Amino acid sequence: MTVTRTQRKAEIAAVLLTAAGHLSCHILPIPRHVFIPVVVGLWGLYAVYRGGISNRNFAAAWRPLAIFGVISIVAMAAVGGIMGTFTLQWHLWVALAVYPIWGVIQQYLVQDIVARNLKDLNWNPMHVTLMTAALFGLIHLPFGVLMAATFVLGLVFTPHYLRYGNVPVLGLWHGWLGTFLYYWVLGRDPLAFLG
Repeated sequence: MTVTRTQRKAEIAAVLLTAAGHLSCHILPIPRHVFIPVVVGLWGLYAVYRGGISNRNFAAAWRPLAIFGVISIVAMAAVGGIMGTFTLQWHLWVALAVYPIWGVIQQYLVQDIVARNLKDLNWNPMHVTLMTAALFGLIHLPFGVLMAATFVLGLVFTPHYLRYGNVPVLGLWHGWLGTFLYYWVLGRDPLAFLG
């Protein structure tokens, strides 16, 4: 599928509108348990229309993130142990299975739509990385720890995406790292909004 400059800019604008909608869930009476499935469904359909979510280079993309992911999980487990929030309750395992779906969609939006389009609009890769990391951090307003963690994740994930082009690997690690961050660092259930 050939994508024009105008379409690239429109896609980036649509992602920014989606981000604004997500942020408005904290201000307006928009229930997240409705907003998130709608976003997953609509952007999932758009991904199919646009040519799908690429799974190329899965093994090559997996290895460097596995190292980063395992180190991050061990660090979060240590924090959870110190803070008394370390748990292996059954809901954590449900979150590990479900959260990556939302992680894939978020990474599709941040990487496949924003990062790739900015790169194809001739942005410098360092500027693309900083822009997507900032966007990823800002979408998690007003939660400081989440903002910092997702900004750092953006700094790691965007260069990885620009090299390997694989969204599912990023989405899996996004979901898993997010689950452990919520449970062990923040002491919160990331699926609580479904209840």
